Amino acid sequence: MSLVLAGVALVAGCLAIAAPSPLRDSDTLGVAYSALGGMVWLTPIALVAAGAAVALILWELRGHDTTRGLIAIRHLPALGAAVDWPGAVLLGIALSTVIVSFSAEDPTTGAISPAALWLLPLGALSAACFVIRERRARHPLIAAAELRSPGAYGALLANLAVGAALMAALLDIPVLARATVDPNSQLGAALVLLRLLVGVPIGAVAGGWLSQRIGNRLVAGTGMAITAAAFLAMTFWTATTLADPFGPGWLHPSDPVLFACGLGFGLAIAPVNASMLASVREHLHGLASALVVVARMIGMLVGISILTAVSLRIFYTTASAFPPAQALCPQSPLNCAAYERDVTSAIVTELRAVFLGASICAGIAAILAAVLLRGRPERLVPAVP
Repeated sequence: MSLVLAGVALVAGCLAIAAPSPLRDSDTLGVAYSALGGMVWLTPIALVAAGAAVALILWELRGHDTTRGLIAIRHLPALGAAVDWPGAVLLGIALSTVIVSFSAEDPTTGAISPAALWLLPLGALSAACFVIRERRARHPLIAAAELRSPGAYGALLANLAVGAALMAALLDIPVLARATVDPNSQLGAALVLLRLLVGVPIGAVAGGWLSQRIGNRLVAGTGMAITAAAFLAMTFWTATTLADPFGPGWLHPSDPVLFACGLGFGLAIAPVNASMLASVREHLHGLASALVVVARMIGMLVGISILTAVSLRIFYTTASAFPPAQALCPQSPLNCAAYERDVTSAIVTELRAVFLGASICAGIAAILAAVLLRGRPERLVPAVP
């Protein structure tokens, strides 16, 4: 019964949010999307989703004598009481102050919000309080005492920098392709990123094999150094780099650079995780693995906020020096090829700045990995009986 109710709630909720045209515009099925009283969330299909969700909660609360419930709702209060809510709030404040400082300002006037003068100190204070809180909390979000080994906190710090560089690649390489060689095809721009992504699984497999033989530090450090060098090469790209012929019609000068960038990211995956797992006790392996992923996600979030804010400022500064389209093409200002070339040039300049920032982040990750990661993944810390 729980699975049925959960399925109904999920399917009806997805259909209510997506509102596909064949259903919404149908003479018969479209009735499910007729809003009651003009309120979208009161459509019949939305009410079905809400009703199924409420029924699921009530069914789970009634208890199960012979079968296991789908959702342990009765245990949620105890679980919530064990969560370190003050620590979560402090961490949230620290992260949000950085993001708001670099995303709330109009890029035509500056890269950093004037409020950063008090937001960033507040974030630093919150981060310090978070560290103190985690050392004293009965149920900390992060078991700081278990992460005192350089191999553990080194994996977290390295993955923070890896995340910042990775997000720059995932977001801005398709943007460059869309602005230069594939202005009318989002799919074509996305396929350019595939040249990088194909190197990631190859590097991941090779990194796992090599880390068992030559150590985590050398493999992860070398991988991120390769990625840093690839990003540095991207800072010299032009508006035609992704289209210039290199060999066969499908091969371009960017292919080795993009492949090397993805290969470096892949090489670092296994050594970073192996260093963390080798540095904590066995019963904490699940939490440690999750923290490695969380560190990378935080790096992606903070990194892209800062890099985007700075690069957009560079774009608007560069674009402000261009003559307007009316001056370049007085007869057809709305279809001015010269102005479009200037805008494309400004976009390329902006993305070069992003790639330079990503190269610096990847270089920092390489240094952290080479210095801090645990070098012998086979020597695990024995579990406490």
